[in-house]
Amino acid sequence: MPEESDVYEKMGDFYDLIYSEGFDSDFYLKEAKKCKGKVLELGCGTGRIAIKLAKEGIDVTGLDVSGNMLELLKKNTEEEGVKVKTHLGDMRNFKINDKFGLAIFPYRSFLHLLTEDDREKTLKNIYKHLQKGGKATIHIYNPSEDELKRTGGLHQTDTNTVVLKGKKFTLKWFLRYYPENGMADYVIVALDEEGKERNRFEMTIYFVRPVELRELLKKCGFRKIKTYCGFEYEEFDEFCQEIMVVAEK
Repeated sequence: MPEESDVYEKMGDFYDLIYSEGFDSDFYLKEAKKCKGKVLELGCGTGRIAIKLAKEGIDVTGLDVSGNMLELLKKNTEEEGVKVKTHLGDMRNFKINDKFGLAIFPYRSFLHLLTEDDREKTLKNIYKHLQKGGKATIHIYNPSEDELKRTGGLHQTDTNTVVLKGKKFTLKWFLRYYPENGMADYVIVALDEEGKERNRFEMTIYFVRPVELRELLKKCGFRKIKTYCGFEYEEFDEFCQEIMVVAEK
């Protein structure tokens, strides 16, 4: 599978159609309003979350490994009339001369870190960039039993229709899971109205387990670690799929 930066460089305008839902944004807004300090978004993309925070008067910096995504974010902020500071860099080793009250990893961006070493480097780097008492909020995904059975080849998991610049496209989502290492390939295929493939996006993620993430956060110095089911602070259980982990420096 391609490197993460290559995937998002090629997504362009399709990114906002693929990742347009706002089902999680209120969670980050609540956390941002509670924190005493600036907000850093890791894997900010074109600004889906960052712009919402900026509209509420929050000082937010967006970091992304893709220059193309940051250019689209800049365009979007100009259209929305808000300001979001940006930083081109890798979450494992970026350096920003600032301290933050909150660091957020929306829409499973943490899952792009494929090795324990990468995950540890990232959390230690975030820890350094947080002010005392600052928090990290990480969204991870707990795959269903059915998804864990989708091995040996690509299996279609979903399909939906989007409109881009007046043209209708069908997006088909595929998954291949590797039980031996906990990784999975995701493929998104965009078909035009005639059924011809126009774009294909491929990425590999690692399904980090909640208990695994909690232990790693402790190892990196975090405390007061809380795990929630979904984006309404519901009590965590093993069947929950969308999981939020909040930890304090």
